Amino acid sequence: MVFRIEERDEAGDAEAKAQIGGGSDGGEFATTIFKKLEMMGVCSFGMSHSQLQRLWDGFEGHFGVVVLFPAGIQGWQEFVEAVRSFLYRRMKLGDALVLMTAESHPEVEAFVTWNAKYFQGKTCLKVLTPDEFLRRKG
Repeated sequence: MVFRIEERDEAGDAEAKAQIGGGSDGGEFATTIFKKLEMMGVCSFGMSHSQLQRLWDGFEGHFGVVVLFPAGIQGWQEFVEAVRSFLYRRMKLGDALVLMTAESHPEVEAFVTWNAKYFQGKTCLKVLTPDEFLRRKG
């Protein structure tokens, strides 16, 4: 499984996706619940309540993704401690939440991001840019 960033939005942030099973072998794509919520927040400025509800309900099917939740966390205190451990690695909250989710799934082997240098040394996952990822996939 490869955790990868798919596209940039206007603010320069990236849409996180995970590719389960490598993709070329028919694997599924995934993103984190935090990226789904972030996208809903961005869209809330230009969409009606009913449009947002349709986006929420159809998100997985429309984008062809599975939504990942942090694995192995029992309760709020454990969640806060887990997030805090990522913040100690010197990263913003959004990055910490996405990386925490990626690292909590043992099938994730690499993290693909436009900001690979930022994540170097902050994760046990292989960190690749989208270009590096595509070159490796051939």
